[in-house]
Amino acid sequence: MKQEFRTWLLVLLLWLLAGLAICFSFTQEQISVWVNSMPGLEFDPIAKYLTWFGDGWMIVALCIALFAIDKRLAWFLLLSYALSSGFTQLLKHTLFSDFHRPMHYLAENKLIHLVEGVEINYHNSFPSGHTTAAFAFFMGIALWKNKPGLTFILLMVSIVVGLTRVYLMQHFFRDVLAGSMVGSLMAFACLYLVKTKRYFWPFKFKNDA
Repeated sequence: MKQEFRTWLLVLLLWLLAGLAICFSFTQEQISVWVNSMPGLEFDPIAKYLTWFGDGWMIVALCIALFAIDKRLAWFLLLSYALSSGFTQLLKHTLFSDFHRPMHYLAENKLIHLVEGVEINYHNSFPSGHTTAAFAFFMGIALWKNKPGLTFILLMVSIVVGLTRVYLMQHFFRDVLAGSMVGSLMAFACLYLVKTKRYFWPFKFKNDA
């Protein structure tokens, strides 16, 4: 394994193990109630806008903006987002079409508070599309830049975006964990494609003829 991938894979593995430990220790409903109530009402407006960093239109807009700075990075991130989100939507509407969202089960729970202005969805829960997009984008940047400190920071950003989905009662934690793996691993696969399969790569490398 190349040295450049070790830090990225290590932090992703630590996140996966921590996430699995949480999933095996508590029910998804318990995790949802805990995350929804822990930050307090002052977190509502923050979560409402942070969650947009996993929205498809936001990711596309960020990629377009990046074209002016680094077209290779922008293309790689756009490819990572497109393939990972497409795969996630396929899973949502086929294999896991009967996986419902938290409020389908917790609508009567009086401990739950909903954030004003956030439309609640009830179906197609697994995996989380916003989390998939956030991890494909931010962990894609981490892969590309190959800086351990930046990798850790971007992992934290991705996790926070994912947890806003739990806080807003849009997804269970398992949906977020699965989405994080889909997004990250698809970014890894896309990096391989753009480095080895030139038909995925419309721009010349510096050492190209």
